Amino acid sequence: MKALMLMLVLLLGLASCGDPDNLQQYTLDVRTRPGAAPEPVPPVSSYVPEPYQPASQRSPFALPVLEVAATAPPAAAYCTAPAMRGPKQPLEHYALERLSMRGTLQQGGLITGLVSAPDGITHTVTPGDRMGLHHGEVRVVSRERIVLEEYLSDGRGCWNRRESTLLLVSKEQECAVCKQ
Repeated sequence: MKALMLMLVLLLGLASCGDPDNLQQYTLDVRTRPGAAPEPVPPVSSYVPEPYQPASQRSPFALPVLEVAATAPPAAAYCTAPAMRGPKQPLEHYALERLSMRGTLQQGGLITGLVSAPDGITHTVTPGDRMGLHHGEVRVVSRERIVLEEYLSDGRGCWNRRESTLLLVSKEQECAVCKQ
């Protein structure tokens, strides 16, 4: 232990034996170096006052008057509109292009369509069910297609009807799409 302490004292003693003249010379060299030139001051643009003409402008001491936004013309009474019924059904969260008819089930005289959603879940649909983003309502379910009526807004408060069809996807068509 005493040997370790002796070594430590010797190392500290040798570390302090540096040349002070060298440090003073370095400090003097740094102080005598020329400094970087300062950046030029940007030119100041001249101020041109604008004359105040009270006849054409409001008084600066009066509160501003609120402007009323132009309202859209009221919807005509003869416009059709989709029936807004309750919460959205699961297939109303997907665009019709992302849904595919996979088959049908028949019990008695009622044909039920099988529709596959992008999340991989297959849903059953019957006439009256809703699907697609445009308030689509299933009108007819047959063995090879599902016909539905959609409502598209014209932006003025009225709705335009459009008939859309979802066709049955065969195995050959499915494989052809996968290969593309």
